[in-house]
Amino acid sequence: MTTRSKVAVLFTQPETVLEDYDRLIGLAGVQDALDPNATTILKDNIS
Repeated sequence: MTTRSKVAVLFTQPETVLEDYDRLIGLAGVQDALDPNATTILKDNIS
């Protein structure tokens, strides 16, 4: 089985960052890649 990468990019503002992040997760298809019944820790390396 082959898989393809998916990238989602949104412009955001401080006032809408939480709603935008929720939308971004949906656009990226995270719900299809991660088990909703398992604890998952996401880490970013933005410096």
